[in-house]
Amino acid sequence: MSIHAGYLLDMVEQDEALNLRYRARGRQDILSLCANWVVNCTGMERAGIAHSPLLREMQRQRLIKADPLGLGITVDPQSRVPRPEEAPYSSMSLER
Repeated sequence: MSIHAGYLLDMVEQDEALNLRYRARGRQDILSLCANWVVNCTGMERAGIAHSPLLREMQRQRLIKADPLGLGITVDPQSRVPRPEEAPYSSMSLER
C-alpha cells in the first residue's frame, strides 16, 4: 500500500485497474498512477459525491451512484458497489 495526497484530475478504468492523473500536494506537475484500489480519505466535512472530483468522475462514468441520503455511495448488503443492471463489481467493495 502507498499513500498519495493531492488533487485528483481524472481516472479511467482499464482492464482490472484504474489509471489516475493527479497533482500531488505541494507540487504543480501532473503525475500518473495505476492502481487496483483507490481510497477517498477526504473526511465527512466533504461528504457526498458533489464534493469529490474522484467520486464525480466515477459517477459520470456510471461506476457509482449516490446513496439516498447523499452522504456517500450506494452499496449492497455485502458492501459491494452495484453496477446499473448488472452484478456488483467483484473488486470494488467497502471494507469494514
